[in-house]
Amino acid sequence: MLFPLVVLILFTSFIGFLGIPFNHKGMDLDILTQWLTPSINLLHSNSKNSVDWYEFVINATFSVSIAYWGIFGAFFLYKPIYSSYIRGVRDLAKLIYFFDRRIIDGIPNGFGVTSFFVGEGIKYVGGGRISSYLFWYLFYVSIFLLIYYFVF
Repeated sequence: MLFPLVVLILFTSFIGFLGIPFNHKGMDLDILTQWLTPSINLLHSNSKNSVDWYEFVINATFSVSIAYWGIFGAFFLYKPIYSSYIRGVRDLAKLIYFFDRRIIDGIPNGFGVTSFFVGEGIKYVGGGRISSYLFWYLFYVSIFLLIYYFVF
């Protein structure tokens, strides 16, 4: 698990060097290099030209404002859709939670509680005496015989 994360960290750390040539002789290598060249030259120690800084700030402000307007528009455009979608998902989750707690978990819990009370009842009824067992056995057999006699 650690090795894939390290590989991803390495690729992420050096992705900024993509398209930047180490020798500035061949500037026409690709479009990304042409886009990144003004920002590289701005950071150069000999670059004191205010026109380049002004152009950089204008371009940066324009691109960042486009991103903010996109986020702002998406907030108002998608909020009602996602709110209704999330409301439906939450209602479904509540229904599934109720079904899980009451039905799925209720059946084994009901069997457990019932077996506990039946075991406790048997513990107090049956004291280990054969005469007590024989009495209850004959009592239930007589009840079944009476039911059989009167019904059939």
